[in-house]
Amino acid sequence: MGATGGTGGTESTSGREISGGSTGPVVASAGSLACLAGTWVIDDLSTYFRRIIRKQAHGRSVRYIGSTGRYTLRFDGSKIHGEARHLRLRYAARLADRDVRYTVDIHGSFESTVRMDGRDTLQVMPTTRSTMRVREIARFEGGKIQNRRPKLPVEGRYELDCGAAALELRPIEGGKTREAIRFIRP
Repeated sequence: MGATGGTGGTESTSGREISGGSTGPVVASAGSLACLAGTWVIDDLSTYFRRIIRKQAHGRSVRYIGSTGRYTLRFDGSKIHGEARHLRLRYAARLADRDVRYTVDIHGSFESTVRMDGRDTLQVMPTTRSTMRVREIARFEGGKIQNRRPKLPVEGRYELDCGAAALELRPIEGGKTREAIRFIRP
């Protein structure tokens, strides 16, 4: 996602660790929702889920393989609409000398309201409508399969960096600011 040029459409990256680094300057918001107005497409969600998988893999190194699909956010005043269309993220790890392949599938949509809490904190209220579904499948060498339902951050608080061309949302979970989820203009 972050290393593919940020098209927001079908993407593929092979065999690289992705740092989640920025591809351009991101300007802090001025405490208003005006910067958010319009449509944004996902540029990097891989780092967020890599942390979750690394925790499941007992701290082992997790390699981001690539992604396909689309995820968009649309802001209209204090309203937010999100939609994921067959977004699939792929990862690999090695546990106990066995290869494990992870797939995270995200599909559906949600609607909610938002407000600014200070200069750089966005509060997304509980969803008014949601069909968002997240499924993680871990395929172990030898045929064992595990299904999990990780949480996709939607409602809650986010540290916000917003510029004309880039938007970074960092979920605040358990009092800690997590990895940036990066969006760009289509």
